Amino acid sequence: MYRVFIISLAIFWVGIQPYAFGQSTSSNDSPIPALTVRGTSEVAAAPDQALVQLGAAVRSERAADAQQQVNHIVVAILKAVKAAGIPAENISTAELTLAPVYEQTNRSSAGQANLPRIVGYSATNVVRVEINELNKIGNVIDSGINAGANRLEGLSFTLRDDALFRQKALQQAALNARQKAGAIASALNLGLVRILEITEEGVHTVQPQFRIQRMAAAAESTPIAPGQIQVSASVTISYQIENSARPAAK
Repeated sequence: MYRVFIISLAIFWVGIQPYAFGQSTSSNDSPIPALTVRGTSEVAAAPDQALVQLGAAVRSERAADAQQQVNHIVVAILKAVKAAGIPAENISTAELTLAPVYEQTNRSSAGQANLPRIVGYSATNVVRVEINELNKIGNVIDSGINAGANRLEGLSFTLRDDALFRQKALQQAALNARQKAGAIASALNLGLVRILEITEEGVHTVQPQFRIQRMAAAAESTPIAPGQIQVSASVTISYQIENSARPAAK
């Protein structure tokens, strides 16, 4: 009795599978005609935060001496940056290295390898400074240099909160895709029936960055022009279309 029941249940399940999963038994189903467009947008925003990396690099014959000298300079840099109005929580270590410096030796005899030897040590300490008042950028850089900084790794600008700009870029990208679809459909006398699929392809922020190749003492405060941050977005939308003048889908 149990065996008959199990066999009957299996036959019933196999019989209803195509309907349970929405699969058609016909092989003549035609694909839904569709129009796929990609919309893009770029929104400009004024930065409200600057990131500066500055510090010192020192070379000495002994590792301890190199590290001690660079530490002394960075302590002075930190004091100067804080005195320029930057709170301690906005200052962090970005790079800290201590490495041997090698020099190639002359070959002592034919066929012998030219082996390098250690001639000193190089110590580096760079701090990252977040500046929320952009009018302080030049003063912070100058204060660090005057305190002994001999490395300025670069300057970049960003937004403390870019959520609103990202949303605006996405909205405009979706609208751009809708306008493209409407223009194509109108030109070909097609109707947009409904949206089949929407894909967000990402939001990207391009930040202005500056890199100082060499440093020189300046009599005047370092001039800074932050520029604009570009927030870009792209969206892909697929519409079902038909051969009619039906009003465009919203």
